[in-house]
Amino acid sequence: MPNTKISALNELTTTPANDDVLAIVDISSNETKKIKVSTLGTGGGGSGTVTSVALTAPSAFSVGGSPVTTTGTLAITGAGTTSQFIDGTGSLQTTPTGTVTGVTGTAPIVSSGGAAPAISITASTTSAAGSMSAADKTKLDSIATGAEVNAVDDVTGGTGLTASPTTGSVVVNLDSTAVSAGAYTNTNLTVDAQGRITTASSGSGSGIAAVVDDTTPQLGGNLDVQAFEIDTSVTNGSIVIAPKGTGVLEVKGGTASAAIQLNCEINTHGVKIQGPPHSATANYTLVLPNDTGTNGQVLTTNGSGTLSFTTVSGGGGGTVTSVTGTTPIVSSGGNTPAISITAATASAAGSMSAADKTKLNNITTNYEEDELNTGQNILMNTSVGVASNKIVDIMGDALADTSNANSKKFIGFHTGSGVCVLQGMVDAVSAINSATAGGPLWIGASGVFSATAPTTTNYYSRVVGYFVGTGQGGEVICYFDPSKDWVQIS
Repeated sequence: MPNTKISALNELTTTPANDDVLAIVDISSNETKKIKVSTLGTGGGGSGTVTSVALTAPSAFSVGGSPVTTTGTLAITGAGTTSQFIDGTGSLQTTPTGTVTGVTGTAPIVSSGGAAPAISITASTTSAAGSMSAADKTKLDSIATGAEVNAVDDVTGGTGLTASPTTGSVVVNLDSTAVSAGAYTNTNLTVDAQGRITTASSGSGSGIAAVVDDTTPQLGGNLDVQAFEIDTSVTNGSIVIAPKGTGVLEVKGGTASAAIQLNCEINTHGVKIQGPPHSATANYTLVLPNDTGTNGQVLTTNGSGTLSFTTVSGGGGGTVTSVTGTTPIVSSGGNTPAISITAATASAAGSMSAADKTKLNNITTNYEEDELNTGQNILMNTSVGVASNKIVDIMGDALADTSNANSKKFIGFHTGSGVCVLQGMVDAVSAINSATAGGPLWIGASGVFSATAPTTTNYYSRVVGYFVGTGQGGEVICYFDPSKDWVQIS
């Protein structure tokens, strides 16, 4: 066969016969040789037959069909009963069962005992914890924030007063004078600087037994009614004030122009008629009309203070040709305008939406999800001087720390100047990693909140509140309510 390139040869498209030959290069002798197809063999990629496949499982399971030597199916089923469970080793164990035979309670919890106990809680007293009554809760809510209870430790009576004892349940008595108890007529009295009557004797003048007996009373000075009223005990009686001659009933002004207020029948509403201010330098008289006028008439003046009811003449009519509006009033213009008012914004006045009105009506000291309201917080004034906006050991004046035993003591959230929140809404200031709304918070390192419970040996785990969320002003709002329980990790 003449020399021919391999690429120029015809391709064999059928399975070669055993006697067919291939050209190969023998590298050891660096020459081309031939080899029969039958000599090539099957190579390392041959096929074989699996003779056995077996399956094993823990004792809690049953294996079927194992081993498979030719063809078959391996099956695995549970070997236990409904009263058993599988433990961590894969073994079957009997599920524990039991029956409640008795329940007891630790004060203030009370149990009637037996397998079906009635559980209750006793009411709290001044010496024992228990449930809080609605009356006690109402009383507690009425106590002002920051109110303190202090013991009386030193009371001294002033001039004319004697305190006995000076501590504890103190009784202050008015010192006796030389005046004998009894009834006096037309009395001559002497009163000291403390208001005590030091001398008293019956006089010889006729006098009156009561003010009502004076039929021509006169004042020697201005009458100070203080917070009282001038009224009458006569049914449907009138109170008459009668000036003399051309005199008038004068009402003087105070810090504002004088006004006369006419109240409703139960004195919860009133309408005032008020004079002009001092700056007006007004001095005039308005004379009321002689009668009530007729329907549709208006009250007019003659320019000299005389008022009268006048019928308004028909006058010329008119046609609206254009209506404009001043912000926040908006007019579409023309002679049939559509008038509207824009909604109020944080920078411009306008109409109030129902939602804004509801929100305004609901503004109280109640806690909010996205606003830091502290009006209901329970506070304590302390001598704490460590960092602000941290959880502190109040009595130790130190930052509470999960690695320190002070984290199990009397703690508070220090807001600054010694004021500590014992319970309520606080701003943690710094972000709390991994905190979720409503999730518990633990004492972390150096007085900060942590959203992750500690796991380090000998550290103290104590829940101190819950994460609320981010406030409208960017506050990190937390509800501080430290648990009375703690756990030291072993």
